[in-house]
Amino acid sequence: MHDNSSDGDDAPPTDPPEPQAQDPAAEGLSGADYLHLAEECLLLASLAKDPEKVAELLKTSDDYLRRAAKWIADQLKNH
Repeated sequence: MHDNSSDGDDAPPTDPPEPQAQDPAAEGLSGADYLHLAEECLLLASLAKDPEKVAELLKTSDDYLRRAAKWIADQLKNH
């Protein structure tokens, strides 16, 4: 999903990590991991120039924050 057009802009890629990906390694993510992913999305959103990319990154960040909150709630239930 990268835009490979060369418009002279050397900005970093703004594709968010895919929270929906069914990666077996993702099962071991902690609340802190989700918070770091959300932070990365917010950083990329602050650098993005395309409003649609900004909206996508913010939505993905929100998803990661919800996953972090669920992970924390699950930890509190189990202790």
